Amino acid sequence: MNVDLLITGGMVVTMDPERRIIERGAVAVHQNRIVDVGIAEELEFQYKATRYMQASGRMILPGFVNLHSHAALAVIKGLAEDKGSASLYGLMMPVEHVMTEEDVYHMTMLGMCELVRFGTTTVVENYHKMDAVAQAVERIGIRAFLSETIADANLLAVETQGYEFDSARIEQGLKRSADFADRWHGKAEGRIRVQFSPHACDTCSPELLTAVGLEARRRGLGITMHVAQRTGEVAQVQKTHGCGSVELLERTGLLGPDLIAAHSIYLSEREIGLMADTQTAMSHNAAINSKRGRVAPAIDLLERGGVVGIGTDNMHSNITEAWKLAIAVARIRKNDGTKLQPMQVLEMVTLNGAKAVGLADQIGSLEAGKLADIVVVDMRKPHLYPLIHPVGNFVHNVLGSDIETVIIDGRVVVDGGRVMTQPVDVVLESAQRTAESVWRQLRAEFPIP
Repeated sequence: MNVDLLITGGMVVTMDPERRIIERGAVAVHQNRIVDVGIAEELEFQYKATRYMQASGRMILPGFVNLHSHAALAVIKGLAEDKGSASLYGLMMPVEHVMTEEDVYHMTMLGMCELVRFGTTTVVENYHKMDAVAQAVERIGIRAFLSETIADANLLAVETQGYEFDSARIEQGLKRSADFADRWHGKAEGRIRVQFSPHACDTCSPELLTAVGLEARRRGLGITMHVAQRTGEVAQVQKTHGCGSVELLERTGLLGPDLIAAHSIYLSEREIGLMADTQTAMSHNAAINSKRGRVAPAIDLLERGGVVGIGTDNMHSNITEAWKLAIAVARIRKNDGTKLQPMQVLEMVTLNGAKAVGLADQIGSLEAGKLADIVVVDMRKPHLYPLIHPVGNFVHNVLGSDIETVIIDGRVVVDGGRVMTQPVDVVLESAQRTAESVWRQLRAEFPIP
């Protein structure tokens, strides 16, 4: 049989139901699908490939699913990480206000290059001016779930004037999201899918949350939002509605397997139970949260049978570093150095992520019939040897730069550590000019040092 690509001779970590690891394995790809996974010698005999990729000394894994990102916020990289929770309304919202569609495009191109370079093959991305984001996604070649942020509070005024709600924003936000879905859902040969994204439980009224749930489910689309990410949010929800953030989502009907709750830091025991019982997914954003001095109860949710994946969030798109911090904070939270074993971590960034976005039957493992989203890692490095427990070495010690090849939808997007779909030097230059322009505008309009 003829196939387009045969990756052969590497250690294949399948993440299939048996969690098979094939020491000298191979993966056959035709068009955008995996057609076979097995022992290298057998597949080499069975298939004739247009391209052979020799993978000896490499590990072959399913592509990583990143459940929460705002790629364009690379514009505040190196600055917002040290401002704690003040960065949200004191910096990020003003930045969103001043960025043009062209600015969003150039900064998203930068963020998407970083995402694919470090092995993210599917990303959940919500921001504003999402047509620009979608154009960048299409050109880089990543698989993405995109959504326009909706809120009926004035996000720009929360920091200075408190919560100012306007019911007209509900209809406007829903129409903007619906129109975006009409334009982009299923585009880029099916790699782009659209979700609905209410901003957060404190900045969205119960009426808005209910309306989003009804409209998203009427269209068969998923939902993603920030949940219990800061103490101010939790206090506002408790003051206004007399409950926690997840409890508010229960009241408004949003909990369920089609909701990705990003952050989910400040949860009661009851709320952890609610998320587990409804299979509402948590995007565990351990990298940015730990920099803000926060630890989400991700390990508690996992132990209750809940769905937990990994997100990178802002200013940092290296998912390998995010999962290492997820291990660290779980062990600190439980005071137990055995929590989050390597295979559990791989499940979080593959199978759990796939389940959270509703594509468990399409991505998340290397199995015949699934989409060809594949990562190849060069294990021939001092920090990854000796290979006594290769999966443990990989999870604990891999560097993003060890990722050599990234294949998305059967297309080689990263080859030899180089992003192939766009000239990266041009992306970097455009992003630098854009960032300088945005910061000039930002400082002219807002009292930001």
